[in-house]
Amino acid sequence: MPLKSKLLTPMNEHNIKSIFRIPRVSVIIPTYNREEYVQVAIESVLQQTYRDLEIIVCDDGSTDNTVEVLKSIQARSDLPIIIDVLPYNLGVSAARNRAIFLSHGELIAFLDSDDSWKPDKLEKQVAFLDEHPDFIGVGCKLERIKKDDKLSKPSDTIKPLDPSKELFQLLYRCYITTSCFLVKKDALILAGLFDLRLRKSEDRDLWWRLPRLGRLGYINEPLVNYLAHKSNLSHTMNKVTGETYIPSIKRTVCYWKDKLTKKEIRKILSISHLLVAIDASGKKYYFLSVRHAVAAMLYGHHIIHSLKHIVARTLHLFR
Repeated sequence: MPLKSKLLTPMNEHNIKSIFRIPRVSVIIPTYNREEYVQVAIESVLQQTYRDLEIIVCDDGSTDNTVEVLKSIQARSDLPIIIDVLPYNLGVSAARNRAIFLSHGELIAFLDSDDSWKPDKLEKQVAFLDEHPDFIGVGCKLERIKKDDKLSKPSDTIKPLDPSKELFQLLYRCYITTSCFLVKKDALILAGLFDLRLRKSEDRDLWWRLPRLGRLGYINEPLVNYLAHKSNLSHTMNKVTGETYIPSIKRTVCYWKDKLTKKEIRKILSISHLLVAIDASGKKYYFLSVRHAVAAMLYGHHIIHSLKHIVARTLHLFR
């Protein structure tokens, strides 16, 4: 049965104007049961100093009042907002892909519905791409905010990217967070968009395909507020992380094996298994955690960290 989504685009003054004006930037916001957070996310877009944009919100089958909140924001917005409502929950990859096909801009900016932007985020990133025509996308630093509005330290500083090491840095420590990314739409499409089979790590899987088409930049300023709470997608489904993340990174490494040294490949695979081990232990999957920590150690890197992790998790197993 074909998918029948509901496109909520009332013909108000701003939507009529948008028919005759193609915005340069399309802001894509997937959402699912986020009535508590989505207004803050959209308001941060409406407050951007860069104004040549449209907002596309794809509701992924919410069962709460998210759609009603979206309609209220749409009615009073001074920028065009397209709301697309999927009939049932298909996953964040499907929601983002759907919104990309509904977009009109040459540049795509992603924003998760529980995050928000600093007012000059888009202005600085658009300027970066204008100044660096050989780049197809640009990320930025983020600042983590706890649910009680307490600021934590910004994400770790990324050193200026060495053109000869950009690929290794991207695979070893993916410096692109979804809400931080502005990218050319045609590059996303040529790279194959988000993989619908992945319920986690789908963003990194796509970012790792993009270097086939051009360079990815980074602005070393915290331009995004990342809200940390228990229902973050990154805090859920921890048991399946290894089932999606490890095959994805192995496919990527296999593709880029001629561009990486053997040492770099082992370091990438080692840190990947260690990240999965840490992720699994967060949900108390201790046996799974130990197994991935052992795999990380066998690649010959992060041995001390892996051993400490194995000992700590093993003690939990026998408690």
